[in-house]
Amino acid sequence: MRTFLMFSLCAAVAACDDAQPAADPAVDAAPLDASPDASTDASPDASPDAAADAASSVDAAPQADAGPFDCAAAWRAPALSVDAAPLPAGSVAMTIDLDYGLRDGRGFITLRALRATGVARPSDGPFSVDENAGHWAELQDADGATLYTRGVFQLIVESLEAPPAGDSGFARVDVCPDAGSIRLGDLPNDPRATQLVLFQDAIDGRFEGPTIEVARFPLPR
Repeated sequence: MRTFLMFSLCAAVAACDDAQPAADPAVDAAPLDASPDASTDASPDASPDAAADAASSVDAAPQADAGPFDCAAAWRAPALSVDAAPLPAGSVAMTIDLDYGLRDGRGFITLRALRATGVARPSDGPFSVDENAGHWAELQDADGATLYTRGVFQLIVESLEAPPAGDSGFARVDVCPDAGSIRLGDLPNDPRATQLVLFQDAIDGRFEGPTIEVARFPLPR
């Protein structure tokens, strides 16, 4: 039986912190290629005990406005790149910033920056795509063993709160990711960690589906 890992939802332009996952990821990651340039803070990172870990701000078009655009095809094999310098020697912990968006009809995700921080937060999980449904990031060693797990409400954002219609209150609206960013704060700078791996439901403009690996990045060392 698969466990659904629930996280609190962050407001679209507010800071929020990490927690355990709650949703489902997708799509095999594409090989690294050219480093894209895009930004717009967007990172629903959520946790009951820390606030200010992930700034979230998304520019995404609702599914209804997409017309003939095929969101799933655009994000099936996103272009992955690393445009970050290594951390200073002796850094105990780190914050990782990533940007994502669409360029020429194809999705991209860029590991943009590593920043040294003073304290690492405890690991969430461990999680497994066979047993858990949600969004999370892992630090892995060269053999693919998981060293650290950070649960997040949404990584690549595919669902937003829509303004109320009459007295119906706020509703969630599926969106095709357009431009945004992810901030993973206060991760340990484990010298054994060589890879950052992202897990969520398939990036297709729907906040649902089984959790899969969507991106894998080498960590600058």
